[in-house]
Amino acid sequence: CDLLWDAVEDGTLDIVCSDHAPFREQDKTSGGFRAALPGIPLEEIFAPLFLAEARSRGVRLSRAVQLLTSGPAGVYNLGPFKGSLEPGADADLVIYDPHAATIVDTSQWFTRSREAGRMFEGMRFSGTVRTTIARGRVVFDHGQLEAEAGWGRFVAPTLDGVSALSSAVATSSRGRSTSRGTSPEVPA
Repeated sequence: CDLLWDAVEDGTLDIVCSDHAPFREQDKTSGGFRAALPGIPLEEIFAPLFLAEARSRGVRLSRAVQLLTSGPAGVYNLGPFKGSLEPGADADLVIYDPHAATIVDTSQWFTRSREAGRMFEGMRFSGTVRTTIARGRVVFDHGQLEAEAGWGRFVAPTLDGVSALSSAVATSSRGRSTSRGTSPEVPA
């Protein structure tokens, strides 16, 4: 874990992100281990938890924010509308209070997979999202959703960003392939 934080600080990592895996507990526990769906619900905790840990490790706030915003927007070619506060961008903004004490209570989460997030239950850290603004509209404010269901908009990443990442991995693999024959094997 410390090596990843070193990579955050020295610029090796361009982005820090995660998928949100909104599977309910019953989706993850029925059918045994091999049938269990992967992932954990991170949508409501990832950014504040990452920012809290970054702050505790002395990572500059501007660097931490860049890794969560403009970095991913650049990799997935979502700019200039996402990951920026420039004129013409979507006006997406999070108001974050780094000093607020947070104790995770998953029963208060909005995701349908809140019970699958039980590993976070009772976790304590400093920092919380106070307000979220999407496309210039307040959608979350002090614990309350302010936008109606369906108001959100899916923004599809272009393949150029993924292609660039795949090309970098393929270049580093020196042309070798895995037993599946589809993904490059990255040398140790």
